[in-house]
Amino acid sequence: MIWRIVGSVLGAVLFIIAVPLTLSPIPLGIFLLAISVIILISANPWFAKLIRKLRRRSKPLDNAFKTAKNVLPEPIADPLRQTEVEEDEDEDDPKSDSKMGPPMERFHNPRRLR
Repeated sequence: MIWRIVGSVLGAVLFIIAVPLTLSPIPLGIFLLAISVIILISANPWFAKLIRKLRRRSKPLDNAFKTAKNVLPEPIADPLRQTEVEEDEDEDDPKSDSKMGPPMERFHNPRRLR
């Protein structure tokens, strides 16, 4: 519990410091941004879920995380593995199994009515 609080506060402070430093000529901001994201992913499950959603939506971001995961040492890259996007998620779309016409496909209800 204490690690989650300390990790969230430390990651947020590093993130806030890193954002303005990314505009500076010294690339220290990018390094701090990467460290803060790794700390926030490992300390906060909500942030890991947010990063997973962002990776699913943005292919360049997903490629950047994959590259970082392959370059970083094992213990540091473990939080990045928690946010990996599975390729099969799009295939399990319930709308693709629908027998209804196009206007009714958006009204998919997985539960049975009683």
